Amino acid sequence: MLYLFLILLNTIAFAEPKQSTEQFLIRQKPTLSTKHYTLYDPETDTVLAAINQDESVPIASLTKLMSMYVVSDTISKGFINADDKIKISHKAAKTGGSRMFVNEGSYVTINELMDGAIISSGNDATTALAEHVGGNEESFVGIMNDYAKQLNLNHTHFMNSTGLDNLDHYSSSHDIALLSSHIINDFPKDFYRYKQKYHTFNKIKQHNRNKLLWQNEHIDGLKTGFTSKAGYCLAATSIDDEKTRLIAVVLGAKNERVRAEDAQALLRYGSRFFKHSTLKHSQSIADAKVWYGSSRANFGVLNDLKYNVPIFSNDTVNANYQLNIKKLVAPIKRGTIVGTLKISQADTLLKEVPLVVTNDVKTRFWLFNIYDWFSLHIHKLFNKKLI
Repeated sequence: MLYLFLILLNTIAFAEPKQSTEQFLIRQKPTLSTKHYTLYDPETDTVLAAINQDESVPIASLTKLMSMYVVSDTISKGFINADDKIKISHKAAKTGGSRMFVNEGSYVTINELMDGAIISSGNDATTALAEHVGGNEESFVGIMNDYAKQLNLNHTHFMNSTGLDNLDHYSSSHDIALLSSHIINDFPKDFYRYKQKYHTFNKIKQHNRNKLLWQNEHIDGLKTGFTSKAGYCLAATSIDDEKTRLIAVVLGAKNERVRAEDAQALLRYGSRFFKHSTLKHSQSIADAKVWYGSSRANFGVLNDLKYNVPIFSNDTVNANYQLNIKKLVAPIKRGTIVGTLKISQADTLLKEVPLVVTNDVKTRFWLFNIYDWFSLHIHKLFNKKLI
């Protein structure tokens, strides 16, 4: 590995605030009573705050996030239609826990059942959907676990579609944050369901248990959960006026109030004390000679790269890169990975991405390459650096 020099990417100069208790505290992560949480920025794929984020624990009805993800994907692929009516089985109608109150033998649309599963957290609605999509709930759970692998939810395993307690049924706050991000980004047409405050079925009106929907206009989802083993769980998401989205996942809170307060504290912390900065794709990090090439190779990123910067810090943001090659030889295609780019602030790594060549480099006419041929062999002879 050939280590090259540090280069300054961006300098963020904030005046050092006067020391006081309040100004000191705002630099700290929020102190929560919940022992499993993750604050996640999906746009930059960054965890802004976390405790025990990869520990597998019961998740109660947050399970329904995966159940609904599978249903939404099945609809998007044309295998079922949201207006299709499902006949409610005995098992679905009698499923315990929270309910939408569907009747055995009745026909209910997938649209209504999805709303009932999300807003009312109906185990009966979720089971009916699982039976319709998977043939039976057991087969549907197998599909859920397949999706978990595809989405790289490495600390997740399902045993049912609803979230009822089972020793082999678990996930982590980080996995739930990733799943929430996929729900928002992969199926935007279904995302509106998660911010609805009420659902009425069979003349029974039920409210969404996510209290934050009433407390903050920027909160627009997602799902609550509770069982005696899982405690009180919440996956909450907000989007501010600048269209910056954050996802907070709280698992195992001691009551409804705590889970709402802890999730709100995380979202508030992320929105107040972090901002996005961007490395433009047009910005060249560095360039290097290409042997036999018609031009030099420019190093950078192919697409604009967003990353989070703590706004209450006086440390400059630096970029350093290291190449994993010893020489560049034409032709080289745009997008060729040549190393690693790391953006950091003090000792904190903000972003790490592949460093690529951002321009095509063609081979020069052979007559002009004679000098390069001799130079290359001389470099090899004296074991000199080639870049």
